[in-house]
Parts: sequence; structure tokens; C-alpha cells
Amino acid sequence: MTRSTDTGTVPRLEQLDFFSGVYPVRKSTLKPKLHRALTPREKNVLKHIRALNDPLIIEAINLFNARVHEVVLG
Repeated sequence: MTRSTDTGTVPRLEQLDFFSGVYPVRKSTLKPKLHRALTPREKNVLKHIRALNDPLIIEAINLFNARVHEVVLG
């Protein structure tokens, strides 16, 4: 079983000049805050995967009014 390597539909990537037209990166960003308190179960699940203070998780909980149920490892 061989895969075709047709690159005709792949967009071309260009390397950007890193010294011109680049905005400076802020070294300190505000940490997202939860809009609600986590339940003890949610805290245990997030501690288990070492993601208790993960900004991505906190932002997802806030945006989607989500609840943490369990860890599913793929």
C-alpha cells in the first residue's frame, strides 16, 4: 500500500523574516481566572493529569461553561 505524494494541492509555506515586521512578544501575560469554583472531583481529576493551573483548560471551562468529568487517554 503506497500513498501518493502529490504536492499540487498543498499550500506553499514561506519563511518569514524574523527581524522585520514582528511584534515583540509579551513575556508576562495575565493568567486566566476561573469564573466558578472547581468541585473537589474536578480538582482531583485535573491534579491527576497535572493540569490544575493549565491556562488552556481554564479558558475552555470559562468559554463553554464546561465541567470536568474524567480523563480519557487515547
